[in-house]
Amino acid sequence: MNVPQDTCLVYLVHFQKPLAHAQHYIGKSNNIDRRVLEHRNGRGSRLLRVVSARGIDWDVVRTWEFSTSAEAGKFERQLKKKCKSARRICPVCKDEFYKREYELRKIRKAQRESLCFGEVHRAE
Repeated sequence: MNVPQDTCLVYLVHFQKPLAHAQHYIGKSNNIDRRVLEHRNGRGSRLLRVVSARGIDWDVVRTWEFSTSAEAGKFERQLKKKCKSARRICPVCKDEFYKREYELRKIRKAQRESLCFGEVHRAE
């Protein structure tokens, strides 16, 4: 990936199969090609080392570019802290995630309506 020298990227990694509850990794680097190579060679994050050791394929599926490392770090922390589910921002998972959320909302609404408008049982 050709990135200007003074920029820093935040990147999202998608695992082809989940590892326990995890299916994504968020990281930052000023040299994404080098960092991906480090991850692939087992010198990156612990999570990606475990994912790779278990034979789970992974890809960088989204990046955000920042002019400083401080800006990138702030954004990375926000994603990790505030975005409880990376599936919301993952281009691979996003459609499936929102479809599932829509179905769950329909079920919850039907359950609420059945409680509110269900039969009234009278004591005899």
